[in-house]
Amino acid sequence: MNQNIRKVAAIGGVLGGFTALLYTITLYLLDENPFGKYKYMIAGVYAIFFIGSMWWFRDKMNNYRMGVRQGVMIGILLNAFASMMFISSIYLVMKLTETGEGILEIHQAQTMEMLDKAREFAPEKMTEKLYGQTKTTILAWDAFDVAADQIAFFLGAGFVNAIVFGLMMSFKGNEG
Repeated sequence: MNQNIRKVAAIGGVLGGFTALLYTITLYLLDENPFGKYKYMIAGVYAIFFIGSMWWFRDKMNNYRMGVRQGVMIGILLNAFASMMFISSIYLVMKLTETGEGILEIHQAQTMEMLDKAREFAPEKMTEKLYGQTKTTILAWDAFDVAADQIAFFLGAGFVNAIVFGLMMSFKGNEG
């Protein structure tokens, strides 16, 4: 594998993961649940790092050429680096800081609100036993549980970005 592919993916991945961490903390500072409805907006921001990394490789490192395989490889590696950066950072922030405790409290409170609304909306399906078990589970969440939940979204969004932008950014011309 081309060393430049690894280099560009590592830089883009670390920057993408760090940006996702900053986005998460910013949502918390704005009194929003970082893992609630605004969480999905990071996918658009995350896509910028895929486009930028692939553009940099194609136009600056590879004489305006990039095959689909190279683009997808950059995307997959970038996703791996960004996911590890983001998830390990989220875990550490939530485990070791007061900000992390606040993030967890907001997430639990908002999830409990949704549980209560579900109970009101469909009381025949939300038995006391089910409600109690779900409430106990939500209140037992810790940094590891939240980080594990986030990795599924982040890896999934990154995989889609890798394929889509790998196809879109590939170009075999000699412009420049």
